Amino acid sequence: MYLNIPTSSVTIQLEMEKIDINVMAHRKSLGLNISLNDLLIYAISKALEKHKEFNEGNKINIGSLVNFNNKSGEVIINKANTKEIKEIAKEFKEKVMELLRDKESVKTEARASVWVTNLHDFGAYFSIPPIKEGTKCMISLGASFEVLNKIKQAKPMANLTLSYDPKIEGCQKALLLLKEIKNVMEKIN
Repeated sequence: MYLNIPTSSVTIQLEMEKIDINVMAHRKSLGLNISLNDLLIYAISKALEKHKEFNEGNKINIGSLVNFNNKSGEVIINKANTKEIKEIAKEFKEKVMELLRDKESVKTEARASVWVTNLHDFGAYFSIPPIKEGTKCMISLGASFEVLNKIKQAKPMANLTLSYDPKIEGCQKALLLLKEIKNVMEKIN
């Protein structure tokens, strides 16, 4: 269920070329198929350690809304901040496979403290995600688009949007959370 409360939203742009290089570097160094979604969940978990005011509760459990082969569901990565990206990737893929095997929802003992939706592959460039009940915010990644840089070269970008309850924190802290997520995603290891 989603909350019917006033929300605030802020958006920043991600440099997708840096992020794609980061994902490929993780794949090469770990020998695993790390996805953009894995990196997003990892980055959110690390950013929330510094910006706890946007997390509901003491544990950082990140829920992801998924849609594969016309099958929708929810996957929750429990204690995501205690896991490396390879552990997040493995757990996420295992839970998605459970969903694809006709399970209505993946059984979990914890509920999500933050939700994320990755619309990158669905052509939605921008969305203002609603806040799910029991959480303080929801984060959404949009599809890539190109902008011209100063020397008129196309540069792939994507919007990262945070919807949050304005009673919790102001715009400046929300932007700091998004910038921290961006820093983790764009940092080349």
